[in-house]
Amino acid sequence: MSSCCESGHSHTHEHEHDDLDLMNDPTLASCCEKDERAYRKAMELKRVLTAQDPTSQNVRVRQQIVQEPPKEVAITTSAATQAANAAALADRLREIAVAQEDSDDDSDFELDDDLDEVFAARRQELAAQFEQALKNAADGYGILLETDLKSLLDELKSSPQVPRVALVRSSRLDEGEVREMLKEMLTVAKRYVGTKFYSIVTNSSRDDDAIRQLRLSSAHNLVAFRVGQRVDATPIQEKDFQASASILWEARLIPWLTMCNVLETSRQDTQRQPATQRSVEKSSSADEEPVFDCGKEGCRIRFAYEHEHVGASQESKNAISAWRQD
Repeated sequence: MSSCCESGHSHTHEHEHDDLDLMNDPTLASCCEKDERAYRKAMELKRVLTAQDPTSQNVRVRQQIVQEPPKEVAITTSAATQAANAAALADRLREIAVAQEDSDDDSDFELDDDLDEVFAARRQELAAQFEQALKNAADGYGILLETDLKSLLDELKSSPQVPRVALVRSSRLDEGEVREMLKEMLTVAKRYVGTKFYSIVTNSSRDDDAIRQLRLSSAHNLVAFRVGQRVDATPIQEKDFQASASILWEARLIPWLTMCNVLETSRQDTQRQPATQRSVEKSSSADEEPVFDCGKEGCRIRFAYEHEHVGASQESKNAISAWRQD
């Protein structure tokens, strides 16, 4: 059999052949049949890719939208009729647009009335929030109170139901070093309006007894109080005042205060009330569940939730010591 090159035909695909042509044409060799099948597959693949190609689709759409106007357009009777219909349609669209504008004006007035009601309600809400913030600040909530240790101990006795957090620091730190710490503490106080926050500067000659009573082991401490008693205290190093105050509070101090169960978002009502209302509250408070107290000094979750401390008591230790001596 002669090769496809000797048979005198070319592989150019100016037209396609069907299976009958391939069967009846003895000049087409097997390589031509393979080439024909490959060509058909390539054309099919090209058709699929072109159909899915967004660029080709955009080109086709652009060609449909942007068309070159004909060089010479003869205005025939049908063209004149179409132009008249287009003019009538344009007039109709103008009438609809004018009517729509009038309707929009009425809708705008109705929308303005609705917005006025929304704005009025929002103003009332903001006014109530502002009034409540002023009331809280007047009672010592949502602000940072500056006091001394003696006054703090007196407040713990007079209103023990209010949880408190106190930053007790030495007088050797100036205001510039603690400014960021106090600023962040004020932010926390605004978040937890049910807890009172204090900033206290100690004086060694005046506050020694109070420092021993609160068992403060460091020059700078954050102390948590609940039910009028000290829950726990965490020392703050001087280098902590130089670090980012927001990170220190969010990463360390707020979780620690949460563990101490002294952060409250709603305030306790400590204002004086009429005698009748106080008697009603006293009778109702008798039925309330008392606050849990594990009774162990130095336990930071003393008032948090019910728990017990497992271990030998001091009496048991004394008995074992006496038994060993015998």
